[in-house]
Amino acid sequence: MDTNKKVRLIYSLEFGIIALAFLVIGILRVVGLMGGNDTFHDIFKWVSMFGGIWIIADFIWASISATRRERICYLDKILNLPAGLFIVGFDIYAFIGFGENAENMWRFGLGGLFIYIGLDYGFQAIYHYFKPVQNILDVANNVVEKGKKK
Repeated sequence: MDTNKKVRLIYSLEFGIIALAFLVIGILRVVGLMGGNDTFHDIFKWVSMFGGIWIIADFIWASISATRRERICYLDKILNLPAGLFIVGFDIYAFIGFGENAENMWRFGLGGLFIYIGLDYGFQAIYHYFKPVQNILDVANNVVEKGKKK
């Protein structure tokens, strides 16, 4: 197997494993087999708020910077944007307080988000096998060339 095919396969498998993990956790949350306590919810709100803001900022950065757009897959940023927007809105609502619907909001909101992220990464796994990110191929080719020089 040539180096490019190995790199594409490893990169896609990485996305696939992450997708599978998010899908399983999302489904377990939606069906009620996996819950969380108040400490988990508090930690999640803070960490995901910063993560959601980063996803939105990364999309804006990729949209504004032509050099960044050449190095990354813009489609990935577009697909991640709904998750980032949802996370920020969800966290703001969680900070204010869900009220009597708190358990269902955490169950379906977080479970649905994880399922979306799982489907997103599953698509990226398939897409990047056939259309790999150029930076990954460049790094793999540089490693192979350095190995041949020794």
